[in-house]
Amino acid sequence: MIFEHYKHERNLILDKRIYLGSKGKCRYCGKSNQEVKFKKIAHAIPELLGNKYLFSNDECDDCNSYFDKHLENNLANFLGISRTTSQILGKKGVPKAKSRSGDRIEAINGDIVIIQTEKSDAYKLLDEQTLRISSSPTPYIPINVYKCFVKIALSAVPEYALKNFSECFRWVRYNHKPAKFNPKILKMHMTMVPGKNPFRHIWLQIFKRVGDKEKYPYMTCVIAFSNYMFQFVIPFNKHDKYLNPDKIQLPIFPMIDGLNLPGQAPNAKPHTRSIDLSGTSSISIPNNAYMHIEHPMDEINLELDQVPEEIKDRIKELGFEFKI
Repeated sequence: MIFEHYKHERNLILDKRIYLGSKGKCRYCGKSNQEVKFKKIAHAIPELLGNKYLFSNDECDDCNSYFDKHLENNLANFLGISRTTSQILGKKGVPKAKSRSGDRIEAINGDIVIIQTEKSDAYKLLDEQTLRISSSPTPYIPINVYKCFVKIALSAVPEYALKNFSECFRWVRYNHKPAKFNPKILKMHMTMVPGKNPFRHIWLQIFKRVGDKEKYPYMTCVIAFSNYMFQFVIPFNKHDKYLNPDKIQLPIFPMIDGLNLPGQAPNAKPHTRSIDLSGTSSISIPNNAYMHIEHPMDEINLELDQVPEEIKDRIKELGFEFKI
C-alpha cells in the first residue's frame, strides 16, 4: 500500500491547461535563455499519450528535440498497437497500425476497423471474452522508455526537490550513468484496465517517501491515461543514499479493486504486471493488444450500402475494393 509509506506531493488531473515552471532557465540542461531558446511548445507529457493540457515553460528547444528523438519515439514503439486499440489521440490523430500480413488496424469514427487480407493474422479470438489484435513489432530500447517516463515525472517534481535529482537529470538528458547505478530500481508496474477509455483525463501524481529509507525510494510517480496506469520510481536522488539494494520495495498504488472508472468494462478485472526496463539494447517483441468482449462475436453479412461512409472513403483512399 503506497499510502502507508508515501504522501501526496503533486496531484494533477488534466481537464484544463496547466503550465509548469517559468521561462528563463531550462529544468533539464540548466542553460539560460541567453544560451538556448524557448520557442517551441513543450508538452510535459508527450502528446502521443493524448496530452493536450500540460505544458512546460522551462523546457528549452534543444532538450525538447532531444527528448522527441531519443525518448518519445521509444515510448511510442513500446506502447505499439495499444495506442490504436485504445484510440489515444496523438499529434496526428489516433495512430494506424499494420499486421505482418499487411492488414491495417485503424480507428474510424470511434470504431476499431481491421482492413484485412485473405490471409489475415491481425486478430484472434482467444476465448469467449478475449480478442487479441496483432500488428508488426515496433523496436524500442527499454531503458529509454523508462527515461521517458522519468522525464515526465521530473517535469512535475516540485522546485525545492530538483537540486537532489542532479544525477537523474544528467542521466535522462545526457545519458551519464550515475555513480551508484542500480538496475533493480528500473522496474515498472503497468496496470491495464479493460473498457472504453476508463481514464478519461490524464492523471499524474508524485509521491514523497515518509517510510523506511532503506526500503522505499524517495519519490515515485503514477501516470494514468486511457486504459493504462504506470507506477515507477524517480531514481538517482541524493535522499536515496541509504537504500539497501536487497531490501528495496517498489510501492504499488492501491487501486483498482472496488473502484469503477468511467468506461471500465463491468465484468473484466484490471491486470497488473511488472516490467523490467533496464535493458540497453533494442528489442522487438510481439506487438499485441487484448480487448475484452462483452457479447459473443457474430459474423454479419452487410450490403455495400450498409457500410458506413467513413469506412468506404478510407477503403477508396487506400486503393482497395470491397469483397462482399
